Amino acid sequence: MLRGLTVDGDQVPEQGAEVLADDTTIGKVTSAVRSFGLSRPIALAFVRRQHAEPGTRVSVRFSGTTVAATVSALPFAR
Repeated sequence: MLRGLTVDGDQVPEQGAEVLADDTTIGKVTSAVRSFGLSRPIALAFVRRQHAEPGTRVSVRFSGTTVAATVSALPFAR
């Protein structure tokens, strides 16, 4: 399912970054940017249905690092 992710920290995930739940890959980032309105990175990602509920905590692995993220309903809002 296509869902939004609000990403903790300042790093913007790259396209194709893995979305993880309990160290298991559950999806991939399709695009990401820094949201000036939300003051944080956001991403669109395809995730498995059982992890698609808004508010679900996940991780995103990219560029040799893993950061926390939260599944968000679309469209993104404050």
